Order: sequence, then C-alpha cells, then structure tokens
Amino acid sequence: MLIYLGTFAVSVGIAAYGEHLRTKKNNEKGFYLCLALAVLVMAVLAGLRDPSIGTDSVVYEGWVADAKLQDGLLACIRQRHKTEPLFMTLVYLAAHVFGDVHWLYFTVDLLACGLFMIGLVQYKEYVSVPYGWLAYLCLYYGDTYNAERQSVALGVAFLAFSFAWKKKYHWAILLLAVSCLFHNATFISFGALLIYILLQHFDNWWVKGGLAAFSVYLAFFSKAVVRLALNVDFIDRLYGYYYDANAGGFTLNPIIVRLPFLILPIVLYRWYAKEEGEGRRRFTRSDADFWIVMILIEMATAQLRNINVPLYRICLYFAFFRYLAIGRVVKCVEDERLRRLLKAAMWGMLVIIWIYQAYIQGNNAICPYTSEILHIGRETFF
Repeated sequence: MLIYLGTFAVSVGIAAYGEHLRTKKNNEKGFYLCLALAVLVMAVLAGLRDPSIGTDSVVYEGWVADAKLQDGLLACIRQRHKTEPLFMTLVYLAAHVFGDVHWLYFTVDLLACGLFMIGLVQYKEYVSVPYGWLAYLCLYYGDTYNAERQSVALGVAFLAFSFAWKKKYHWAILLLAVSCLFHNATFISFGALLIYILLQHFDNWWVKGGLAAFSVYLAFFSKAVVRLALNVDFIDRLYGYYYDANAGGFTLNPIIVRLPFLILPIVLYRWYAKEEGEGRRRFTRSDADFWIVMILIEMATAQLRNINVPLYRICLYFAFFRYLAIGRVVKCVEDERLRRLLKAAMWGMLVIIWIYQAYIQGNNAICPYTSEILHIGRETFF
C-alpha cells in the first residue's frame, strides 16, 4: 500500500510543480517535461511489478511467452484472432524486441497514463491538471494492472473527446475507431459522443432530465438492460459468459463513493459551469453539463459490479469525465479559502477511497505490491 501512495504523491507533486512553472514562471517546456516525468514514474511502477499483482497480469505473461514462438507479427495476431490487433502488436513487441512481460506492463501503462495526460492537458486553462491526475491515480490506476487492453483503448477514447470539444469531430470519430482496435467494447464511447453532440445543440432541462431519468432507470434495472443487450447482440457475446441471472440487484456502495463528486459540481455550479475562453477552445455550460451527465451514467453502470466485475468495466468508459470534473471544481472556485478547503477535501476523499477500495476491499488484487526486480516481497508491507 505504501509504495502506491508514495508514488502517487511523487507523481502528483511533479505535476503540481509543472503547473507552477506554467502559471507562475511562464515556462511551458518545464510544464510539459514535468507531466511527462509524472507519467513515467507511474509507468515504471507498473512495469516493475510481479505478474502475480493484479487479477489478469499473469494472463499477459502467457501471451508474451506464446508470442515469442511466432515467426512474425501477422502470425502473432492470427494466433489470437479474437484479440484486437493493435494490442497484439504491443504483445509482439514486448516479446520480440524486449523479451520480457515487464516491458508489456510498462508500455501499457505508459500509453494508458500518457494518453490520459495528453487529453487532460487540453483543458489546462479550465481544469487543475494535478488534481485531475490525482483523481485518475486514486480512482483508476489500479484498473490498468488488469484491464490492460481496455486501459489503452480508454486513453485513446479520452483523447478523442478533447478533439470533439474543439469541434474536430472527424478526428474524434477516427480516434474512437482506433481505440476499438485495442478493445472492441470502446464502441460504447460512440454513444457518449452522441450525447455530447446532443447537449451541444439542445442543452435544456428536458434533455438533461431525460438523461438523468435514463441513468436512474439503468441503475435500478441494470440486469434487465444487460439481458436485453445480450439478446439483441448490442454488446459483445463474450459478456454473456459473465452474466449471472442470480446476481444481486441495486446496491448503494457504488453510488456512495461517487456521490460527492456529483454533488460538488452541482453545489458549485455557478463557478463550475462558468463559460470561459474563445474560439474552439471555449469552455461552455454544455461542456460542464456533459461531464455531470457522464458522472450520472457512470454511477448507473457501476451497478453492473453486482452482476460481475468484467461487466462493471463498462462504467469505466464514462469515468474519465469525473476526473475532469474534479479538476474543474478545484480550478474554478474564486474564493481562495474555499479553494484551499476543497483541495484538502479532495486529497482526503480520494486517498480514503483508494485505501478502502484497493487495500481493504482488495479491488484489482494489487495490494500488497511485490516486485522480484526490486526485492520487495509480501512481508515488506508495500
């Protein structure tokens, strides 16, 4: 546990120093260098872990071993033809260029974290980059140790939405298509893009109320929705293997851990939704509302954990906007004392949630951290 929290603090501290260089010293190069270093720190931590850390890590160790036996990239892709080709390209490179699964772990997190950071930086004038990064680490980083294909795909998809924000929809659609070559379930993000475009043109209470009502329905009747989606082949039939008709229904836990991050933007709405900027990089009320709607849908789809963990990962396609909203809340408040209080509260809430989910509940099976390379074993309390 301690090695994660310590590394989070170092990475966020580097990002905070980078933002200080940009805002106080007008040093853009220093800012981007710090952000690159902040990402690298987290990728190195991921790369050095043992294959036993995480529920799926050992699976990728087998994939790399199998890839070593293939004569070329096409043979490697054909061997696992049901796995997306761009991810199998990463597996092939790890096997034939580096020869070790640890390089796959490192590369996946470098791409996942790096792509998220690139997307986050696009909003740097309106969002606190360090706090958006802190939210990503505390609320999502552990998932990158397991859902490796999905993590890279989500990074590409998140970047795609920054192009949609700048009204470059053709690039957004292209990037979403590319993300599907890392994980085909990313097609769900096309639905989020449609919601974004809808709110850009019809940002009124009827539309927002309808989306909120849909989220509530989805939360309470998630099992029925998943069963219908499977029956009409709307989602990958693979998820049918994970469907449990006897699984529990609605629970409060996924709602409670997300609720503060929904309440804060609503309470601070006059600051949070304040329109700023000019041209294609203008931040509008519609953008702010879209993030809130995505938090609602994430809360609803998080109920899928009651059916099975792989199905729960669908909610991750909406989760990244919560990290943006957290960074926006910290950045937008004009009262200095309230901003300091919010910063302290964010640190406290995010760290407590990480400890509860990763350490106490054992989510993602990443604690304790062990590394044969670093000579860290389970007895070291890391």
